[in-house]
Amino acid sequence: MPHLWHWYAFPPTNTMDELGEDGHPRLGDFMPPVRLNRRMWAGGNIEFLTTLHVGEPLKRRTNTADIKD
Repeated sequence: MPHLWHWYAFPPTNTMDELGEDGHPRLGDFMPPVRLNRRMWAGGNIEFLTTLHVGEPLKRRTNTADIKD
């Protein structure tokens, strides 16, 4: 599979009623319940360790390195 195809395999799974006022999923599940009324994705990186092949199982891992207000 071409690089970045994995985004198709892991689409957002939140329904509209699960979103906060800022359009992101409500805090307390993945993100801790911090006092931030607006959030954005400010940067990140993707590392491709090997090629994806059709039929192989995929695993998603997300890390939060820092939260700033």
